[in-house]
Amino acid sequence: MPKAAVDGVFGYATQAATRLFQEYIRSVDGQKDIGTPDGVVGPLTWSFVDAWQKDKARKILCMRLGQHQLPKINAGV
Repeated sequence: MPKAAVDGVFGYATQAATRLFQEYIRSVDGQKDIGTPDGVVGPLTWSFVDAWQKDKARKILCMRLGQHQLPKINAGV
C-alpha cells in the first residue's frame, strides 16, 4: 500500500491505493463487475468500500460474541 499523509488531497498515493483496492476486489474477491481498476472512486467502488467497512464491523461483533462463521458480504451489485 502506498505510504502517504492524510492531507485531504486526492493525489498520486490515493489514486494508487484506490487502484490496488479495485484490483484486490476484482482479482482476489472475484468481483469482476467492479470493472478495470482506474483509480476513480465512483459509486461502484464506494459500494465495495461500504461493504468492507460493514464486514469489518460484523467480524469484530462476531468475535466478541464468540461466533466463528460469517456469511459472505455482497456489495449489492
